[in-house]
Parts: sequence; C-alpha cells; structure tokens
Amino acid sequence: MLVGYNNNITYKGKVYHVQTEDSGLNNPIIVTLLYFKGTILASKKISYSHLIGIKDIKKSVRELMQEQHKAMLKELNTLLTEKKRREKKKWLSQGSSEQALPSLK
Repeated sequence: MLVGYNNNITYKGKVYHVQTEDSGLNNPIIVTLLYFKGTILASKKISYSHLIGIKDIKKSVRELMQEQHKAMLKELNTLLTEKKRREKKKWLSQGSSEQALPSLK
C-alpha cells in the first residue's frame, strides 16, 4: 500500500478536500474522493489488478494515483470556474455592481 495524496481547495471560504489512496495489493484499487464538510461529493475508483506481478508495480501504481488525483482536482476546478462564470453572468444581468461584486471575490 502506497501513501496517498490529500489537497484542500478553498473557494469563497468553503474548503473542498480531495483524497486519493491505494487499497493495497490484496485489494488493488485506487480510490479518489472529493469531500465538502465530511460529505462525499464525488468519487473515482480504478482497479490495478492487471499490474500485479510486474517489476515496477509501485512506480506504475504511483503514476495511476497521481493521474487520478490530478483528474479530480481538474474536475473540481472546472466546476468552480463554471460556478464563478454563472455568478458573473447573474451579476451582469442585475446591472448593479455594488450587489454582485462581493460574490466574485
């Protein structure tokens, strides 16, 4: 079992946590979870049973973990960017910069 990855992403005072872990050779699965306030918002799982027995399995599993963790971070960034775009659009449709500017910070 390899040590996993953990990242906190803060958006407008809200902290999202992304965690990736290896379940080990007895259960060759990599799991990535996206949390908000302890609630799982999204998950990704991948099996690496096809790698059992290869020479550099640790290196291969580490690469899979990195790829999966980065993919979840990218998806979260895309969602937050889309949310920011929707908020900006709402702000522009309201026509009042004083009301909407705080929501864009």
